[in-house]
Amino acid sequence: MTVETEPTPSPEAIAYDLVLPPGWVRCDLRIPDLEPTTNRLLGVADLNWKGALSAADRAGLAARWNDGLRAAARAGVLDVYLPVVPVEGVGLTSTIGVSVLEPDGDADAGDLLIAVATADPSARVVEVSGNLALRTRAVGSTRPLVEGPAGETRLTGLSHQVVYQIVVPGESVRLLVVTLDVLELPGCEALTEPQIEVFDAIVGTLGWR
Repeated sequence: MTVETEPTPSPEAIAYDLVLPPGWVRCDLRIPDLEPTTNRLLGVADLNWKGALSAADRAGLAARWNDGLRAAARAGVLDVYLPVVPVEGVGLTSTIGVSVLEPDGDADAGDLLIAVATADPSARVVEVSGNLALRTRAVGSTRPLVEGPAGETRLTGLSHQVVYQIVVPGESVRLLVVTLDVLELPGCEALTEPQIEVFDAIVGTLGWR
């Protein structure tokens, strides 16, 4: 897989890097004004569509991205990564979010991971960049993706979520949480696992600074 490195500013003093496939765009949600980020996304989309996006298409994309990014920011997500460019003509339905989790009180992050691992059948204790981590996977609810002019649902997708909770090096308290959300479209079920495999590969490139 061809990749390019995009250094990421520190989320709350946690400095990390991810190696991303081409066509992914990082959105820094710590910046209140999302217009520059939306414009960057639109710029990449315009290049991909060779200027064929209409004004209505651009407005619809901008509104959807703004709503999603603002919702993520309200949920405490610090960075969002979006695949804007299709792969071999196929649009990806993945979203990656990065956040920081600090357990309440004096709880040890490693102990928290072990407790989660014993309670979640999907949990696997793994190592990411030399640090203890926990990988979990869940299938969420069916969500509306496309609405008609009267607000009726025209297309739905099934949400698949994979989460890595990674102990921050040199600390015993905070966790770096990297979350993948994949929307599985009807007739495109075969694309879900490859997108999860790409996510696992991206997490495997995590580096600390």
